[in-house]
Amino acid sequence: MNEPSAVEELASMLTKGTARGKKDAVMALFNLSTHPESSARMLESCAVVALIQSLRNDTVSEEAAGALALLMKQPSIVHLVGSSETVITSLVGLMRRGTPKGKENAVSALYEICRRGGSALVQRVERIPGLNTVIQTITLNGTKRAKKKASLIIKMCQRSQMPSAMALGSTLTVVDHSLVGNNTLRRAASFGSGELPNPISISVPVP
Repeated sequence: MNEPSAVEELASMLTKGTARGKKDAVMALFNLSTHPESSARMLESCAVVALIQSLRNDTVSEEAAGALALLMKQPSIVHLVGSSETVITSLVGLMRRGTPKGKENAVSALYEICRRGGSALVQRVERIPGLNTVIQTITLNGTKRAKKKASLIIKMCQRSQMPSAMALGSTLTVVDHSLVGNNTLRRAASFGSGELPNPISISVPVP
């Protein structure tokens, strides 16, 4: 399955196949992405591009996000994925509307972009409209893994010391190993288009 022609065929099926074919292809690519040695082959065969494009397809977007989160251990893939605000917007949309597992996959992918992409990509992530509201919701209602990743994204935004990071709370501090946001959440609208009519303080564990 790791042969160039086989991976290229899966990439083609993911972009041009039937709904069933796309589902089978994305699952096969997800399984391949669990093997680090496959990442270079997937990049060369345009499978990574096919996965990126599939973020806009509700049928396969959750599995595509999961595969990309695994593949972004490679810097070249991080910058390919994070270079487009459209891709990041698609991940945020999945964080908003996906199943619990889909939200977990999307926030994991976003975490890898922030963790491995440097301050420039953190800044790009911060500019996405509505991110503040979505991140807060996941820290409160997501799966255990999703909550952890979301809290780490908040921490990276706080550490970036960029103006848009202030929307997550200009005085976000670590107290008793918790990340606490105060009333500056009222100004979170400047971070994105989501409104917070009833701002809430968040306290999420930091590993």
